[in-house]
Amino acid sequence: MKKIFLILFSLIALTSFSQEEVMFKMKGQHFNNILKQMVGCDIEMRYDTENERVMLYAEDGIGSICYMYKEAQIDSMSTIFEKYFKWEKQAVEMKVEIEKSIKQISNLTAGFTYGSGDWNIDFSSTIGASFFSQSTTNHQLVLSFEKLQSSNNEYITHNPEKIYFSKEQVQEIAKGFDSGYIKSFLEKRTKKQSIEDTFK
Repeated sequence: MKKIFLILFSLIALTSFSQEEVMFKMKGQHFNNILKQMVGCDIEMRYDTENERVMLYAEDGIGSICYMYKEAQIDSMSTIFEKYFKWEKQAVEMKVEIEKSIKQISNLTAGFTYGSGDWNIDFSSTIGASFFSQSTTNHQLVLSFEKLQSSNNEYITHNPEKIYFSKEQVQEIAKGFDSGYIKSFLEKRTKKQSIEDTFK
């Protein structure tokens, strides 16, 4: 099983597993400690049709990270988005700034790579989601990640950067965890494939 995961290709090369389908691409943000400002990072949402998992790929420094969500973990992400939108509405109405944890998700399979090198896999990773106000009108969702450790070599580790999402970006990424959106995406994919199969 580990060997299957280890054949992940680099996000930078924009390749994928044969059973993965790209749902959409978008942007998130990292805080650059040198520039002291937010900088964009590429994010790609995919769906693993063979294992029925949502895959979140993100640019991370000189490499990439990937988090794989099973059914219960997909539901947990949906709960996070719902809580964010509820708090965002409340914070705007109250004209306040707040920083508060929303939820943690454990036992995620995650991968990390440097450049176009091999992927290292951690089979028990944890992410945290929090609500963070930049101002009384700008409230972000922040995903933070525990240190990742390669299952093949305990000395190979990686500390992923936090990813910040604006309200509009949260609306975008939430689609990748929505059962209705996923169902529609798969139906369109099947229809497209059936049309292509008629051209022999």
